[in-house]
Parts: sequence; C-alpha cells; structure tokens
Amino acid sequence: MKKLRVILLMLTVLITLVAASYTFLPSASAAFPCPSDNHVPLPKGSKLVLSLTWTRINEEDSGKGNWYWALDHLTNVLKVWQMPNGTWFSNETQSGEFVTPQGALSPNAGTPETESGYGNMKACFAVSFTGTFNSGGGPSRGNLGTKNYGGTTADILLGTNNPHGDYSFFSWQRTYFTNLGVTVYWRDSFRYTLTSDTANPSAVKHLTVIGAFVSPPGAYTGDIIT
Repeated sequence: MKKLRVILLMLTVLITLVAASYTFLPSASAAFPCPSDNHVPLPKGSKLVLSLTWTRINEEDSGKGNWYWALDHLTNVLKVWQMPNGTWFSNETQSGEFVTPQGALSPNAGTPETESGYGNMKACFAVSFTGTFNSGGGPSRGNLGTKNYGGTTADILLGTNNPHGDYSFFSWQRTYFTNLGVTVYWRDSFRYTLTSDTANPSAVKHLTVIGAFVSPPGAYTGDIIT
C-alpha cells in the first residue's frame, strides 16, 4: 500500500507539472463573456509583443446578410503574443456605441429601421495566425489615439457591404506584420443593446452573435429593430 501511495503521489505531481507547462487555446465554441487577460490560456514561454489601445470611429458594421447596418465608435484593446512555435496569438476586445440610421436594414432579419437608434456594443476575438513581426510598425505599448475608419451614413443606406468608406483605415495586422498566412478564429462574440428607444415596446433591443468568423455567418440571437 505504501508503494501504491508513492506511485499515485508521483503520478499526481507529474500531471500537475505537465498541466503547468502547457495549456490549450480556447475552444472555438466558447461563448460570451470575453475572457479577461489573465484567463487567456497560452503555452508556457509565450512572449507578449503588443499591448495597445486605440479609438475607432465611423466603422461600418455588417449584418448577417450582404449589408451594413450601423456605424460603430469603439475603444479597442489588443494584446498579441508570440507562441513558442513561432506563430502568433491575439486577444482583442472592442466596446463602445453603435448608431443605426432610419432606413438601414436590421442586422439579423434585414428589417428596415423605422427610425434612427443607438446603443452599446461589445465584441471579443481570440485569433491565432502566422506572419513576420514588423517591430518598426509603430509603438508596441500604449495608446495609438483615434483611427477614423471612414464609414458614412450614406454607405449604410446603400444596403450592401460592397467596399465603401475609406479603405486606407488602420489595420493592426497589416501595420505590425508582413507575410500574413493562416488565420484561425478560436472565438468571436458580439453583443449589442439598443438604448435609444426605451419607450417603444415593439423595439427589438438585444442582439448576440457568436462565431461570425469561426463558422460564418455565426449564430444570431435577437435583433436590433427600432
């Protein structure tokens, strides 16, 4: 019995050491809420290379079908790690406000909005990818200021997501990486809440989207209908 207890103790220690040396990436089916920084599971030896924030304004937000439906004004928080195998892993959150104009198509059902509306939005992304890090792309830490993504109400009212707006907008991947290759979305989640139409009982005020990039077009629950 003593030998058995010793063997079991040794196995327990071994399993603990293995678990401490490596943890797996998040499941692709993982849902809201976004993971906090200290709960992003990464292999031991991963190195943080980017820790950035910036404000993104006038970003055209696409719906379930072939259309844009709102302009987003968001705070972006990004961290990127180099993995021990040379690939990269990013954890990104976006939070702020969306504005949908009268006449736009709602993001899920494509119902025409009878009046303008606004509300709050939060999104998160956990992504692994390949590429070459460009250390001269810009600051690796801190706030990058405000980036105007060039979207307009006129674009939203066109009812399509064909390229519109200013496509010279800021892309952190194009800025900080070259030779971009395989990209895997492990998690992407979006949550929208309409806050401008509190007196209208017929308004549809909540929308959650899980896996729009993991398994396009993702699982849509609810809608934003003014």
